[in-house]
Amino acid sequence: VIVNGAAHNVSAVTDNANGTSTITLDGNGVDNVLTAGMQIGEQAQFIFRVTPTATVDASTVTNRVDVQDDAAAQAAAQNSTVTTVNLAPSITVTKYVRNNGPCTAGGCNPAVAGTTINGVVYWLTADGVTAEPGDTLEYVIAVQNALNAGQATDVIISDPIPAFTNYVASSIEFDNAATVAGSGAWSTTATDNEGDADQGEYDPTPGAETIYIYAGSGGVDAGVASTYGDGTGGTLNGNSFTFGKFQVQVQ
Repeated sequence: VIVNGAAHNVSAVTDNANGTSTITLDGNGVDNVLTAGMQIGEQAQFIFRVTPTATVDASTVTNRVDVQDDAAAQAAAQNSTVTTVNLAPSITVTKYVRNNGPCTAGGCNPAVAGTTINGVVYWLTADGVTAEPGDTLEYVIAVQNALNAGQATDVIISDPIPAFTNYVASSIEFDNAATVAGSGAWSTTATDNEGDADQGEYDPTPGAETIYIYAGSGGVDAGVASTYGDGTGGTLNGNSFTFGKFQVQVQ
């Protein structure tokens, strides 16, 4: 390649005894004049390879770019460029409910198809689940981090107790392993108490009754004594779910 903006045909290359070469070109006419100082170099094909790798928690993706002059071996370190990209989480929260009865009038759960979570069918809150005084409603809140999303941190589920209902004591449960399409197992290690180093608590303050579930991996409700909602949420990797469940009784 001779850097003067024109194409050249090489008719001959002669290696000289003094370590230089003489290159004879065709077509070096008036409009294609070569002068001393023009850059002359070699041109060749090479392989450009990008290898992406993701961390276990999917919080970052590293792209390694290798440039090789053949396909035999990976390029030397000086021919590689490594770029790390931090991925953002992408969280979706969905709330489900079912009427656990007794619902004496019948038909409290709608006829439309529901969603099975841990072997039990629930419905979206907009699907029309109804209730009578004395019925127990069971709520499930699903938190999903999307496929190829980065790790979410400090994941906390908080939900106020619905009006005209009473919280059912010791009904907080959570599941960090299930998927909406599959089956997992509810954990019953969460208690209603504040600050006892598990993953759930119930704030009984009149007019502000609230459920807190410190969801994901590593969540814990330990915090300032007698202060609700100040625990630490867990982590949730990409393409993962975490669930919280609690019950209320209709007044």
